[in-house]
Amino acid sequence: MKPEQRAEVVQFFQACAQELQESFQSGLFHELTRYPQFVVWKTQEIDGKPHKPPFSPIYHRLADTANPASWGTADQAVKALRTGNYNGIGFVFSKDDPYAGMDFDHCVGTNRRINKRERDVIEFLKTHTHYSPRDGVHALFEIDKKHFPGHNRKVGNVEFFISNQYLTITPRLVANTPKSIEKRHVEASYVYLSLFPPEPGQDRKARGDNAATKLWTPAPPHLTPVSEHTEHGGAAESSRLRELPPEASSDPVLQELLRGDMSRYDNDHHRADWHLLMKLLHWTGDDSALSKQIFLASPLGRRAKAQEPEGEGRRGTTNYVDRTIERIIAKRKNPPMRR
Repeated sequence: MKPEQRAEVVQFFQACAQELQESFQSGLFHELTRYPQFVVWKTQEIDGKPHKPPFSPIYHRLADTANPASWGTADQAVKALRTGNYNGIGFVFSKDDPYAGMDFDHCVGTNRRINKRERDVIEFLKTHTHYSPRDGVHALFEIDKKHFPGHNRKVGNVEFFISNQYLTITPRLVANTPKSIEKRHVEASYVYLSLFPPEPGQDRKARGDNAATKLWTPAPPHLTPVSEHTEHGGAAESSRLRELPPEASSDPVLQELLRGDMSRYDNDHHRADWHLLMKLLHWTGDDSALSKQIFLASPLGRRAKAQEPEGEGRRGTTNYVDRTIERIIAKRKNPPMRR
């Protein structure tokens, strides 16, 4: 590279570094900058394909996403980017932070228009989302990693980043998404389980990453996250339970049913629906709206019978899920957990 070309490259990435620095100062990524888990990256061709290996912003050698000693602070990453030797920066997710991310590749067209499938999921998550360095988008959210239903996984153009992986970050926020990284454990779990639903009786780790899956999209309006709205569309009260309590993760029957495993009930949908809704009502303290929401976003709740629209019946406007919840509460002998 000629000296004048090199000078132009350095000038370009100095401008990129300045934009990132100003974004940090304005509060963007403030949740992440408290952690010394940043790396820099540069495009390299490996086996004929472009890759973005991470580099230590301190030692300027290849970084190890499982070794914190090879990471640095946000300021160190920006300083390294100013040298013109790198193409961008990234954040390494680890067990020591509560954050995770989703990478949607090849979903952005002209004028930054995002494909509908990915846009539906972004609108459901309602958390910080920015454009990737190429033609995708990245969503960042806070989860409870000890109780999240999975780990780093990829299928098709969608990838989950939970721990010991890095995700590139840019200051180019997607329109109508918050700057802040929101708590989205329940919502992210729904999306994850739709991508990687274990087969009945099969350990999730035994599944291959290329297993046939379909990216879930939240079509029905009643799937609006409880963390944002109440059953009637108003602002949610801060005291309302927003997700299943952590203790629910120790309920093996509940966890099986949330994964869509009906083998305990001889793959009988009706029996499985009944027991899943009964479990949800128990753990939410009879919060019918939250129980219904979690059920409808689960593998069992996404079949046609469960998604039937409301209709007029002997008891007024109702549907299959509402009727089942009413019957469970009427027939149940054990009291629910109190929240």
